[in-house]
Amino acid sequence: MTQGLIVYESYGGTTERYAAWLGETLDLPILPLSACRSSTFEGVPLLIFGGAVHGGEISGLKKLRRLLRRQEGHQTLYFATGLRAANEDTLGRLRRANDLPDAPLWYLRGGMDKSKLTPGDKTLLRCYRAMLSRRRDLSPEDEELLCLVQIPGDYTDRESLAPLIAAARARLTPSGAAAV
Repeated sequence: MTQGLIVYESYGGTTERYAAWLGETLDLPILPLSACRSSTFEGVPLLIFGGAVHGGEISGLKKLRRLLRRQEGHQTLYFATGLRAANEDTLGRLRRANDLPDAPLWYLRGGMDKSKLTPGDKTLLRCYRAMLSRRRDLSPEDEELLCLVQIPGDYTDRESLAPLIAAARARLTPSGAAAV
């Protein structure tokens, strides 16, 4: 039995990169959500789930909830990646949009690789960019976001995982079982 498992859903690769860093640091296996079944989580006391933010929702979260519907006895830590600044406002938006009011949730800066966007994603991005550029009074955060959606880039930062790593370690006991 594993002491924990890291599961992720990634669009452009940044969520997968964070999952790999977590797995390496915590010595836990990682799996893409697409490889998981309900039985994957049996006997796993600590689950760390990460998904890219897509239209305000954490990708893969609905599927994870379906897979965990009848599962008990584990704790879940969540992380999400996206272009917005990592701050309390962004975290609050994610909590509300994804019905995670009290769950342990971390937001990490991701990135954007336009070559991995679907035609639909590209259209939504153009609409979002147009909407932002038409606003008269942009917040500093929205001004930064307007620049970021026009210029692809990777904004991942391994050090930003420190609070999530500390929380995961606090839930793991020396015997290798998660503290419930």
